Amino acid sequence: MRLYEILLAFSCFALLISTLFTHKLPRLTGIVASTISMSILTLHLWQEGYRWQMFGVYNLTIVVTGSLCWKSIRSSSTFNLWKSVRYTLFGLSCVVITLTVLLSSCLPVFQLPKLEGPYQVGTFAMSLTDEGREEIYTENGGDKRKILVQFWYPAQVDNVQKTVPVFPEDPKMLASYKKGLSSFIRLPEPIFDYWKYIRSNAYEEAAVQPTSVPYPLIIINHGMGTTRLLHVSQAEQMASHGYIVASIDHPYSTVATAFPDGTNTDYRTTFNMDNFYTVGKSIGTVWTEDVNFVIRQLDGLNTGHMPSPLTGAINMDKIGVMGHSFGGATAFNVLNTNPRVKAAVNMDGSLYELDINRLADKPALFLKADKFTEMKEQQRKGLITDTKMSSIIAQELAIMEKVKQHGGSIIQLEGAKHYNFTDLQLYSNLLQYAGITGTIDGYRGASVVNHYVLDFFNKNLKGTGGALMKGASSEYPEVTFH
Repeated sequence: MRLYEILLAFSCFALLISTLFTHKLPRLTGIVASTISMSILTLHLWQEGYRWQMFGVYNLTIVVTGSLCWKSIRSSSTFNLWKSVRYTLFGLSCVVITLTVLLSSCLPVFQLPKLEGPYQVGTFAMSLTDEGREEIYTENGGDKRKILVQFWYPAQVDNVQKTVPVFPEDPKMLASYKKGLSSFIRLPEPIFDYWKYIRSNAYEEAAVQPTSVPYPLIIINHGMGTTRLLHVSQAEQMASHGYIVASIDHPYSTVATAFPDGTNTDYRTTFNMDNFYTVGKSIGTVWTEDVNFVIRQLDGLNTGHMPSPLTGAINMDKIGVMGHSFGGATAFNVLNTNPRVKAAVNMDGSLYELDINRLADKPALFLKADKFTEMKEQQRKGLITDTKMSSIIAQELAIMEKVKQHGGSIIQLEGAKHYNFTDLQLYSNLLQYAGITGTIDGYRGASVVNHYVLDFFNKNLKGTGGALMKGASSEYPEVTFH
């Protein structure tokens, strides 16, 4: 809960006791108490903004404040209510306050993890159109492939600048994300109205921190049907440690993509686990070309052919790609097909390209959820009865073992499920009870993933670090190397 929300809940409870049970309350005391409570409510609405989770306390505060003022003005010792009625009202009011606190705590306006690197972070988004590719997900034959890229980078920040929200402030754009993610989480859209208050640690279009050596580039790919906005904390942390990060939205494979010109796209990709290995390659080709196109565009952006704050700041010879789920598989595919990419991180993504002969001699980090060991054991013992699936798993495991020979690593995060490799784990502790995230604390999970990803890229792009890649660490007992 936010500061004024906590104060409001406490003041409401105190007013409730004063109204129902306090005898001979001085007139001035009642008026002052009522004024303080209404002032807290006003400050909360002004500074923090309303939340539907708090509606119970809002209404209770107004009713109790009015009652206390009336009582103080009349100078009556107590209301002329039977004792049983007073206790019943008190009990019902306590239920309202308790539910308010629970809802506000379980569906919080959370804070992204604080930046751990030496740099503050700037951000901006831009759309890029690939005139050489037609858009296959629209009905108009002349449409070209247009993608959205959001950048995070080391920045110089003025004292007057404010951090930007994670979600767009425009109501229509925000609504598109709420609609898409509510369908994904399977809860009504209005529940997520409070997402508009979630803020990042980045400053919009801040100046790049000057450097004598250009910053390495990291490209992030979201998972199928999600959004780049579920990887903001990862992007910010990498940027705070001296990387320029380009996070791609792959349109029509996201819950929503809101472009700077006000246009929105929705999810249209025909894709599920039943057709993963037949359709996956064709979709993977689109995503891989998106990444390759962004790299080519960044060449022009870095040399000044495209206006940008990042001109001259990117080391285009030090490129890493990472992603979650299908985006992780795409990152691995780009590593093996684009000679400019030096390293990749696959966060719990099943591979759609299983040709072991296509592997490049370059390092990759595979981050796996806590069921990975169980899956390996079932495969080893021949317990997977689906012959086709057993063969696919065997091929994928063989590829990962081969990558280890190229300087790669396979690590498993105990207590993590698939979406613990995204910011979704920070949104609510209730998600673990829905089976969406695991038992590991969201902030702890984010910290572990961010530290291992950073160490991997530091080793392979900057030539520093690498301590965590050597094996088990007492600092991170949740991590197992395979």
